[in-house]
Amino acid sequence: MNHKALTLAITIAALGAVGVTTGVMSSAIPLAVPMPNQAFAQVIVCGPGILGPNGVMNIPCPPQTRITSAADANGNAVQNGGSTVSTSITFQVTATPGTYPGNPIASFQCSLDNSQLTSCATTSLGTISYNNLAAGQHKFAVRTVDTQGNTDPTPATFSWTVLTPTQGTQNLINTINSFNLPKGVTTSLEAPLNTALTRLNHNHDTPACNQLNSFLNQVNAKQTNGQLTSQQAAELTQQAKAIQQAIGCSNVGGMLGQTNQLLNNVGPGDGSGDDNNDDDNP
Repeated sequence: MNHKALTLAITIAALGAVGVTTGVMSSAIPLAVPMPNQAFAQVIVCGPGILGPNGVMNIPCPPQTRITSAADANGNAVQNGGSTVSTSITFQVTATPGTYPGNPIASFQCSLDNSQLTSCATTSLGTISYNNLAAGQHKFAVRTVDTQGNTDPTPATFSWTVLTPTQGTQNLINTINSFNLPKGVTTSLEAPLNTALTRLNHNHDTPACNQLNSFLNQVNAKQTNGQLTSQQAAELTQQAKAIQQAIGCSNVGGMLGQTNQLLNNVGPGDGSGDDNNDDDNP
């Protein structure tokens, strides 16, 4: 037997028969009665004139919270459970007042990585940003507070992973492999990325930037000659530029350009392959 949905017209007798108590939930949400012998602790309702063990009660309905979007510092969307090489993230959140008595929204309370919930925005459409995040997994939680102090009992949550530039570059290689391109196209695209990985592993960020620019030039060329679709090229470009931003490259996404540091420390061959500085050696 499936669960049966009941409306708020349930009588005291019916409530008593299933052992239901009252609490806080939207009055528009039906009540679910469990099958016999099924564990079920509590059904919670809200609104005016609720019938309960102690008679008729007026129970405030809490506000509700929703995370509408998340974007990294490059403006790229971040999916719940996804990842980014950016150490910054911005959330857009919205709130819906409780249906009874309909108190206005006062603020949002936020938590990062299971910290205590604290005030983080004071409008019904909130923007919350975090910067300088460490590499690794993170969790964001947000709940709404109305003008009477009622809070959303189930905060909205979002989790994501901040990747290191090395991890981001490996992900970029994995993306290329997922396209199932001809072997020659895959090899030529991945060659500068493999060199960039070596540079990053030795903390040689400027040469890694140049290798990523070489990769972007190849992406542009292969899109022009039809070896990559526009969608594939856009995805690869977005990932590569995000890695450049994370490294701090001075010429993100441009044609090969060299800073004074690059001119002073890296040989001319570093634009598209190996150089004579033996950067590959520890």
